[in-house]
Amino acid sequence: MVTVPEDLPPDQEYDGVLARYYDAYFTGLEGEESYYRTLALNAEGPVLELGCGSGRTLIPIAQAGVSVVGVERSQQMLALARSNVRHLPDGVAREIELLAGDMRSFDLGREFALITLPYRTFQHLLTIEDQHLALERICAHLRPGGLLALNVFDPLMDIAQLLTSPDPAEPAIDGEFQDEGRQIRARYLRGYDPAQQWMVQHFWFDEIDGDRVLDTRQARLTLRYAFRFEMEHLLQNHGLLIKSVHGGFDGEQYAGWGEQVWVARKP
Repeated sequence: MVTVPEDLPPDQEYDGVLARYYDAYFTGLEGEESYYRTLALNAEGPVLELGCGSGRTLIPIAQAGVSVVGVERSQQMLALARSNVRHLPDGVAREIELLAGDMRSFDLGREFALITLPYRTFQHLLTIEDQHLALERICAHLRPGGLLALNVFDPLMDIAQLLTSPDPAEPAIDGEFQDEGRQIRARYLRGYDPAQQWMVQHFWFDEIDGDRVLDTRQARLTLRYAFRFEMEHLLQNHGLLIKSVHGGFDGEQYAGWGEQVWVARKP
């Protein structure tokens, strides 16, 4: 059995094992796809998705007839998105433009009616400086009256449970899936660095044959969490007007932890 170490720096974590298993394992959040598609249909203009990954939320927007640009930092994820787009009908593929870029420094020279950061993309910004740089770029690309929509995860309840638990955490089994005819079992362990406000998830992907583990590939994912009013202050600091904050994609009230779904408008 070969164990592949988690040896990539945070800004390259999606250039390894996570990219390989992305579409099979990272299947998104319930209601997220339809939520962003509805926003795009109501936007009355082009859409920009930052951190578009493999195109999971971007492609349904194009299928709804809305022009959408996807920007992605990871070359492997961008290649995966381009591969997925190649399988689309020509009329849908023409609505999609995929570009390599970093959300802290991109400059497309145009404005959008809606900018989205689905699937907690904003949490890949690991410092306050990174967050401000990205929001500066976002505001520069939003047209007046345009909307910014994003979701982040607030782990307050998870952290409280970890702090009060007397037992050390063990990796949890998180389902199985197929990869090139091989059966893969996913395991993960989530930890926290409160000083940095980082959520660090460790993954083990076991190739299995019955009860035997044939191979294991390991990966890590580092995200920065932000609390409710921290997010509000960040957005308002860049002149954005808060339109709504919910605890889910069906308009649930935010409970003080868990998902934060934000929509803000540029004046």
